[in-house]
This record gives sequence, C-alpha cells and structure tokens, in this order.
Amino acid sequence: MYLNVDVQNPGQFFACCGLFELAYRQGSGDVESWFSDGQFHLGGEPDDLVENLMSCEIQDDEDGSLWICKPFNLRLDWWFTFQANGWQIRHGFGPLKTWAGQQKPGDIMSCSRDALVSRGLEPDCFDYGTVVKRKPFYHDSRMNMWSSALDTGWSNNEEKLKIITFPAVDTLSVIGLQRFLPKCMDDRLKYTYVPWQQPYPIAVAAMVASAAIPEVGGTQPYQFSARPQGGQGYYSLAQARPISQENGNV
Repeated sequence: MYLNVDVQNPGQFFACCGLFELAYRQGSGDVESWFSDGQFHLGGEPDDLVENLMSCEIQDDEDGSLWICKPFNLRLDWWFTFQANGWQIRHGFGPLKTWAGQQKPGDIMSCSRDALVSRGLEPDCFDYGTVVKRKPFYHDSRMNMWSSALDTGWSNNEEKLKIITFPAVDTLSVIGLQRFLPKCMDDRLKYTYVPWQQPYPIAVAAMVASAAIPEVGGTQPYQFSARPQGGQGYYSLAQARPISQENGNV
C-alpha cells in the first residue's frame, strides 16, 4: 500500500504516521513503512485495515482523551501530561492541540472520517478536499492560509463561510501524533521531524522521526511552526522547510 505525500506538509506526514500506527495496532510486528520519492509505503498491513478504519467506533472520553475502539483499541492523549495537580497540557505541545473550547476531537475526527467512507484511502487521498460540518484540526499546512482574519481579510466565523478541508489528513494526523510527536525546539512554536527512508518497524521509525536516533545514510529533517489563529486560542501548522542536519538552521 502506498500514498502520495508532500513530506513538507506536517499534516500529511503525521497522517502517514497515523496510518502506520493503525496498521501496527491491528496487524503484527511485521508491519514496516518508509518514505520515498513523494510516496509513503506501508508493507505488511492487514487486508481489512481501511475497512476497519472506516467502521470503527470513535469516542470522546470525559477526561478529554480520545478512544479509537476495536480492533485498534487506541487511546489518544498525547496533548496531556500528568502532574501532581492532575492532567495538564503537555509543555511545548499545546499549539499542536489545534482545538479548544467546546470542540471535541472525536467529533472532528468522526466528521472527517465520514467524508472518506465513499472514497477510502486511495493513493491521492490527501489531495481530496471537501466541506465538512465541523472545524478541521488545521494540521494540514494548506489550511494555514485560511486560519485567521489577518490572513484572509475577513473572519470565516462572522461571514459564516465554509472552507475546503482535507478529511484524510484530519482523520489520521491526530492518531500519528500519539507516537510520533516531533522534536520541540527551544522556541515552543517550532518543531522538527524526519521522514525516514528505510523500511523500519514502528518503534524504530518513531525514534528516527523525532531525531532521537540518526538514520544510516542521513535523511533530510524538516522544521515547521505553529501559528496562532487570530488570537482565539487556536493554532494551525505552517508548511515545513528543510533544515541543516548540523546546526538545525532553515
């Protein structure tokens, strides 16, 4: 299985990681993946992976976490860390939690997933755009240009405008961030990730992706920033840029 991917779009990168996570959860340790020539490859995935993704139950938990139910049985809570006074937003990763207020991640994901049911995960699924009923996660960098009134010259809320979203990215990117959180730079609004080029099992791939260990032969790392959305407490992710492996400069 393969998907066409723009590795400089952080939403698409993390969506690939999310698909990898689901394949691992449903399948076995033999599942491997890699990036090559504008494609994400998944080897050893279960035959019914896509069907189960389209039909599984998605539940918001009372504690603010999110469950992807059978057959994946995956709890998503990467935006939290436990401290003495209870659960708090994980330091440095709050801007990647692009929803706030009364929004629930399960509602957003379910709405996006429903928009994919008739199409599945075709090789070009990341380029499929449509209007959905809920605000998107804004992980797809193509959404960044529509994220604030300063960018567009008007407020989408006040004008009650509907915008094109990318449901495959919205459905999978939040899943990918559970294991593949990017490296948080000194500036808490900047993050680095590495698209691995060798076939790896998921544990190794996650370490390479976060720059915890280097990949043999070297792989181009990328850095992106999280941009505030018009002072509303929301963020969106900008297009990533290649950076120097030696000093981390763009």
